Amino acid sequence: MNVSVSEIPPAGAAPRRGRPLDPGRRAAILAAARALLFSGDAAAFTMEAVALRARVSKATLYRHFPDLAALARAVVVAEREAMTAALEESPEQAAAGPRERLEAFGRRLVAFIASPGHLRLHRALAAHAGLRSWMGPLIWAEGIRATHHRLAELLASAGHPEPEAAAEALIGTWQGSWHLGVLLDARPPPEPAEQAAIVRRGLALVLDGPGAMSRPLRDG
Repeated sequence: MNVSVSEIPPAGAAPRRGRPLDPGRRAAILAAARALLFSGDAAAFTMEAVALRARVSKATLYRHFPDLAALARAVVVAEREAMTAALEESPEQAAAGPRERLEAFGRRLVAFIASPGHLRLHRALAAHAGLRSWMGPLIWAEGIRATHHRLAELLASAGHPEPEAAAEALIGTWQGSWHLGVLLDARPPPEPAEQAAIVRRGLALVLDGPGAMSRPLRDG
C-alpha cells in the first residue's frame, strides 16, 4: 500500500500551550502509536488512526504531539531508552559490572530485532519509499546511532581502548546474518536460548577474541 504525500509529516510546529497535559493520555497515545507503527501497515500510521486507537480526540493528540514525526520520534526514543536502561547503573543493577550490563543490553537488543513488530516495520520501510523517506532518517538518528553512542560510552567508561569500534562490532555480531535470513523468510527468528548464545558469542569475540582488548573491562 502506498503512502500518500498527505501522510508525510510537516516540518514541525510549535507545541500547543494550555492546561497541563495528562500523562495517562500521553501513555495511551504512545501505546497506540507503537502498536500501529509496528503493525507493518504503512498506511495505518496516521494521526487519525492513532487518535482513534488511543480513544482521544485529534485535538488532544495534537496538544501532545504537533505532527506525525514528533509522535514517531517519541515512540523510537521510548524503545531506545527501554533497551539502553540495561546499560545504566541503578540500585537494581548495583552488583552488575560492565560485562553483565552489556549482556543484559545485548539480550534486549537481539530480542527486539527478532520481534515480529520490528520485522514488520523493517519490511514496511523497505517496501514504501514515502514512509522510509522521513522515518528512516529518524530511526537512524534517534534509534540506531543514539543506541550506538550510549553503548560506546559504557565501553569507554569501562576502559575499552576503542569504544566506538567495539560498539560497532558488538551490534554487528549481535545482528549478524541471522537477521537477513529471517527477513528473507529463509529461517525462523531465534528463540530465547539462541538469542542468549548470540549475545555471549558476540561478547566473547569482541572482548576476548584475537585482537580484543588486553585487559578486562573495569567497573566505572
